[in-house]
Amino acid sequence: MGRRATSTICLFWICTFAANAQAIRFITNEGQWPDQVTHRAELAGTTLWMERNGVTIDRYDASAIADAHANQNIDPGSRPIILRGHVVKLRFLSAVSPSVRGEQALPGAYNYFLGDSTANRTGHAKAYATVRMTGIAPGCDALFREGRSGLKYDLIIRPGSDPLGIRFDYEGADEVTLRDGALVVTTSMGRMTERIPMAYQDIHGERRIIPCTYWSDAGEIGIRPGPYDPEHELVIDPELSFATYSGSFSNNFGYTATFDAAGFLYAGSTAFGPLYPTTTGAYSTDWSGGTTDIAITKYDTTGTQLIWSTYLGGSAAEMPHSLYVDNNDQLLLLGTTASPDIPVTSNAFDPTFAGGTPFTPSGLGLSYPNGSDMLLARLSADGSALLGCTYLGGTGNDGLNSAPGLKFNYADEVRGEVLLATNGDVWVTSCTQSTNMPVTTDAAQAGYAGGSHDGYVARFNADLSTLIYASYIGGSAADAVYNGVIGTDGSLLVCGGSTSTDLATSADAVQQTTNGGSAEAFVARFAASGNTIDALTYWGSSAYDQAYFVELDGNGAVYVFGQTSAPSGQLILNAPYNQPSGGQFITKFSADLSSALLSSRVGRNDGNPDISPTAFLVDVCDKIYTSGWGSSNAGLGGSLTTQDLPITPDAHQSSTDGHDLYLAVFDIDMTALTYATYYGGGVSPEHVDGGTSRFDRRGRVYQSVCAGCQNNDDFPTTPNAWSATNNSTGCNNGVLKFDFDAPLVIAAFLAPERACAEEPFTFINLSSGAAGVVWDFGDGSAPSTVVNPTHAYALPGTYTVVLTATNPLACNESDQTTRTIVVAPARPQLMAMPDTLLCGPINTFELVANSFGTASSFHWSSTSDLSDRLNPDPTDSTATLSPLQGGSFFVSATVEGGCAALDSTTIILSLADITMTDDLGICLGDTALITVNGADPGSTFLWSPDDLVLSGQGTAGIQVAPAENTAFGVSVVAPSGCAWNATVQVDVSTITGASVSASVDQALVLPGTTVQLSATPSGDLSYAWTPVTGVSDPSSPIPTAVVNSTTTFVVNVSDGVCSKDASVQVTVFELRCSDPDIFVPNTFTPNDDGVNDLLLVRGRHVERLEFLVFDRWGELVFSTTDQRIGWDGTYQGRPVDPAVFVYHLTVDCVDGQRYFTKGNVTVVR
Repeated sequence: MGRRATSTICLFWICTFAANAQAIRFITNEGQWPDQVTHRAELAGTTLWMERNGVTIDRYDASAIADAHANQNIDPGSRPIILRGHVVKLRFLSAVSPSVRGEQALPGAYNYFLGDSTANRTGHAKAYATVRMTGIAPGCDALFREGRSGLKYDLIIRPGSDPLGIRFDYEGADEVTLRDGALVVTTSMGRMTERIPMAYQDIHGERRIIPCTYWSDAGEIGIRPGPYDPEHELVIDPELSFATYSGSFSNNFGYTATFDAAGFLYAGSTAFGPLYPTTTGAYSTDWSGGTTDIAITKYDTTGTQLIWSTYLGGSAAEMPHSLYVDNNDQLLLLGTTASPDIPVTSNAFDPTFAGGTPFTPSGLGLSYPNGSDMLLARLSADGSALLGCTYLGGTGNDGLNSAPGLKFNYADEVRGEVLLATNGDVWVTSCTQSTNMPVTTDAAQAGYAGGSHDGYVARFNADLSTLIYASYIGGSAADAVYNGVIGTDGSLLVCGGSTSTDLATSADAVQQTTNGGSAEAFVARFAASGNTIDALTYWGSSAYDQAYFVELDGNGAVYVFGQTSAPSGQLILNAPYNQPSGGQFITKFSADLSSALLSSRVGRNDGNPDISPTAFLVDVCDKIYTSGWGSSNAGLGGSLTTQDLPITPDAHQSSTDGHDLYLAVFDIDMTALTYATYYGGGVSPEHVDGGTSRFDRRGRVYQSVCAGCQNNDDFPTTPNAWSATNNSTGCNNGVLKFDFDAPLVIAAFLAPERACAEEPFTFINLSSGAAGVVWDFGDGSAPSTVVNPTHAYALPGTYTVVLTATNPLACNESDQTTRTIVVAPARPQLMAMPDTLLCGPINTFELVANSFGTASSFHWSSTSDLSDRLNPDPTDSTATLSPLQGGSFFVSATVEGGCAALDSTTIILSLADITMTDDLGICLGDTALITVNGADPGSTFLWSPDDLVLSGQGTAGIQVAPAENTAFGVSVVAPSGCAWNATVQVDVSTITGASVSASVDQALVLPGTTVQLSATPSGDLSYAWTPVTGVSDPSSPIPTAVVNSTTTFVVNVSDGVCSKDASVQVTVFELRCSDPDIFVPNTFTPNDDGVNDLLLVRGRHVERLEFLVFDRWGELVFSTTDQRIGWDGTYQGRPVDPAVFVYHLTVDCVDGQRYFTKGNVTVVR
């Protein structure tokens, strides 16, 4: 049936109390502070006093204390310093029996002396990284810990509890207001702002966005989340600007960055080894080798963690040029490659590498030994899958701006852009040296025009399998397209640089011919049909000029941002703010490029370019944003520098070493420089290795940087950044998200790409600066003014949703955005079988689901995320469990169009694998053990017949010793109520251990002797002798055996019920054909007393012998060849006199040995 709610719901948001964060240590109160305080923590300019129902926030003028301590900025004659401060208390008004405890203990302890008495010592106060405040509302806790910019606290709502029950206020604040969804707490020491950002849940690998807002009533404040799944964690992710290193331990150069609708930053870089940080489940966590892979990382909105991070590349070298994220958070990438084996997808437009001529870009640490092709790829929203990947190229080098007249800045080779059309088609703008690039029949320029490079544009379908349009753009010299933008009518505007004097300018172009400079900027418009370039103009001077970025305003006017070395005063028109000799130009053209409406030069006014442009925006109020870097250090070459570039008083960073990023904002029609700042460290030169970074419509820049080169850590990172250090021996990709806080109203929202009919879902409003919104759902229903409306579509179809955001105080007053939603047929009905108790033993079971004919496919799984499949046939609504297992099982039923219903059932197994000892036999008088295995814990056992159970009654094992064949039974009852009965037959033999014996006819033998073995009892029994070697018949009761070594023979005697063993040993001794085994006595007494009357040769195993006895004169007195015949002490019939005689003995033993000896023997009478 349905799933049970067991998980915790967490709500996170940020409270910033200090401008400069430091490590927070919550120190316990051991009596050194007032009783109501449980912990204290120090931040820059703030002391936090943790109490049982809230937090007292003591803010003070830290700079005044610092000045007083150092005796700085103090007039000796002035009055004593008055320290300003303000105390507010965050009170949880809904607290019920609250308590506070520290968690995550930190090393060390704190000791305090109170007054001058040793009795007032307080010691061993511990410090903690977090403090948990329980009971802030029924079922709700608060967890306080360190955040990016000060204190962060999470609200934890347990299942079954109501988040609307949380109520709090700020006691002592001058004012507490809600502004644009944010909570603003005003004090005499400044404002504290708590922003409610987006909330999300990750469910089955899908990110679901959840709305979340503050509510306020009579000074009390609470939080109201939108509809969410209470079984999964809810995360509210704060939108804050950040800066971080990638943290790569491999060398890692920064190229390109982009964003998605929710404000996540995506960075593209090159990784020179396998130690770039990747994430589990990403498309590729392994470096492909060669020189470099492309590394792509999605950072969270705070820059504190990686959402996903992956490699992409082949066996040679790759560089990323441009990134773009579509409405479904899928990432598009344009790069160049030298690899013949990048992972192209199966339907790729071009799966083969065409290559070109060897080329080594200057200073980028890689080479293209076989030339270059462009690489175009699409990654899934979670970074786990490559949805499309193709080569794009001809037989020359493609995608690399290596033309000597056009490559002006370090890494200018790495220009080019990937863009997205409103229908999802993918545009590429770049350059090529190939004369045989793929072009379409309707190309505006079908052929290569000559020179070293031509510009090139191409349009692909969404999965990069089909080339829809492609065209050259160029003249007879060198031409390159750097950037592009798509007009509301579908036209494509591009800009770049040219050394050609014969570009096909339009008849009414503002500048139809070149002015003879070393390079000239150009802007062109491809008509929406693609078959013509209906507007093209040069723009430049007699010196050097190139256009690196192009933008459109709301009226279709065309803006370009580039570099210039034009003579002073040139390229300036209708621009109140200008630097006559500025090194960068910003020009606004009419939509048809027939006139220049305004043009300005900006920079430090020395006649030379200062920065290499990296990002450009014209916002909805026509304010102009620029980003670029300037440096000539560390091999970057050129004369770029940020030194003396103008900044505004409110600059984020007011000083530069001349080698930093430079960010600037200009007012409408270039009336003023409204904001400018440097950004960078003081050691390494910040720069970008080519590539495109971007501004979003709100004016936030997402910038990729090559930072910290030569293993420095000086790139300014934000507190709690993913990595505050460059971990490589060279460079690291640094990323920066910078919010200019423009006074705009920008409409933005999130909605699923696909939805199910009849099913309500919530639109997530991401608009900024909006005082009101109006939703048009595209289905004829009434418009809605709810901030985050919930809506259901009655019928399947394709709907265009329009959100209009308004604010009469914003410069643009209103903004509008649209999204297309495909609504599939409604989810099917689905009912899984009821939760089931199965009493075993049982081997298989069939799971059953019923969709009542509404579903087209089914998916049974043992996991809630459906990661495995139990029914091989998707059309089968049943699944067989074999082998059987218990637990929860999940089923999904899907209709055509993809909408699915989920249900689950739980299978409880009892006595599933229960078994009993097999039937057995025993010998008369023996004991047997009978056991039950696999019973559920806590089961009961009853054995019968009870009077024959020796021990173990009531347990899983008993001892028995029956005198005759007996059946023993058991009854098992599990705690679940399942019962199981079984019997085992115990057969009793007449054989006993005493009745079985073994014997042998010779127990002591020589090697090779055959002996007779015998086993008892005899009869209709089976016999098994071991060892079997040398045994004539191991199954006979009376076999013979040839024995070559001492052996214990074991016989097993069995009647099929009882088996008993008996053994007998046959000892084999070693024959020694010599003394002492064969010898002659040295004395004998032949006196007829029957004792020692004969002199015999003693010994065994004598086969032949010759025994000779001589008197002292050498006369033979006795001889024999028969061991049984001895000398009786006579010679020629008469007894010899007592004397000493000599004998000679020769013996042949049975084993073939020969032995000879001689000696003396004494006759005694």
